[in-house]
Amino acid sequence: MNEWDADIDVELLPNGKYGAVLVLIPPASVGRPIRRRLEGEYEHEELARIAVLDAMVAMAHAPPGP
Repeated sequence: MNEWDADIDVELLPNGKYGAVLVLIPPASVGRPIRRRLEGEYEHEELARIAVLDAMVAMAHAPPGP
C-alpha cells in the first residue's frame, strides 16, 4: 500500500502559547512520520488544532502544482 495518512498535533511553546503541527504519516516502507509546525501561535490549544485542520482542508482543495 502506498497511501499516506495525516494527523494533527499541538505543541506548547516556551511562551505559553500553542503551535499547530501537521503530521504526515507515510507508508512504513517509506519512513517515519514528518512533523511540520505551521506558522502562528495561538492562545488556546483548540485554536491551534483548528488551524491545522484549516491547513489540511486548504491542501486538499488546492489545485495541483506545475
